[in-house]
Amino acid sequence: MASATFDGNKTPRVTVTTIANEETGQDSYSAEITILGVAPARGTTAEERAAGISQLSLPITVEARDVAGLIDIAKRAASTAVYLTPGVELDFVGFIMTEYLTARAVRGALRAIDEDLV
Repeated sequence: MASATFDGNKTPRVTVTTIANEETGQDSYSAEITILGVAPARGTTAEERAAGISQLSLPITVEARDVAGLIDIAKRAASTAVYLTPGVELDFVGFIMTEYLTARAVRGALRAIDEDLV
């Protein structure tokens, strides 16, 4: 099990952990995402939990079977958490920047454990 944290300039703080599956021999991944000022007004829905979002409140927690899936679900969870925070108005540009900066941070943490996209 490997773990790394990426805390870059103006990006969310992301900790990625690999989870070994001894039965299949294939790793899965989890990420904890911290975005300052985010406090969503609701918890996760059944659909979000099925997709791999464990928690929307801080730290936002997601799980996926592969690296690409982890990046995708992390972007979805972060933008959803920001959108659901009372008092935060997320326009189209803000939505895109939230997803971009989250993906950048997740990839930074993945690179630190040599698990980035090829």
